[in-house]
Amino acid sequence: AMLVLSNGLSLVTGNSDGTLKLWSVVSKESIGMFDNYHTACVRKIIQLSDDLIASCSDDAHIKIWNVNQLELTDGLKGEDTKIYDILLLDEGRLISCGEDCAINVWSIDKKGILNTLTEHEKAVVCLCKLSDGRFVSGGKDKCFKIWDSKSLTCKKSVNAHSDWVNVLYEVKKGILASGGRDNLVKLWDLETFECKRTIEWHCNTIVSIIKEEEDKIISASCDNTINIWNL
Repeated sequence: AMLVLSNGLSLVTGNSDGTLKLWSVVSKESIGMFDNYHTACVRKIIQLSDDLIASCSDDAHIKIWNVNQLELTDGLKGEDTKIYDILLLDEGRLISCGEDCAINVWSIDKKGILNTLTEHEKAVVCLCKLSDGRFVSGGKDKCFKIWDSKSLTCKKSVNAHSDWVNVLYEVKKGILASGGRDNLVKLWDLETFECKRTIEWHCNTIVSIIKEEEDKIISASCDNTINIWNL
């Protein structure tokens, strides 16, 4: 896992051994290691504020860190299950998903679960917040689901891939990209939920999709290739 901080001068990496390190973008050298690190693979790192970041891990913990002091400030612990992804829903709420097939909505201040969403039939692997405030979840049940952030109700379920939905990314307003363990990248219209394009180039699981420019996206795969596509 990797996160470029909002200052643009440093980044945080999370490793398979549970450690987190802070790096200088300028010098490309390690600044230090965070204390009280995870005991298993770090899956995701997100920024909560200028000073705070959060990470999730296969050790079933969500940890909150002070990025300036490299110290653990807080932690969230739910069921004893791998946590694959986390997302800051709004100022006070964080959502997580994992191997237990559930999406948990957390109160950051109260350090507890506010709601548990159980619409997925298998493990939930990835989360994505949309520009209109809704969020999307995808998982091993081969579908992605659209959620209302206020009511926390599922508004739409789409059978997206022939294998796991491994990554979700809104490449532009109204267009969602999904990547699967079926080696495909698909672009979806978020109004009609129709697949507008299928990219069949990779020969292994899609692990990341990001936007490079207004009209380009980048996909990375377990086939050891990174490809740039015109939208």
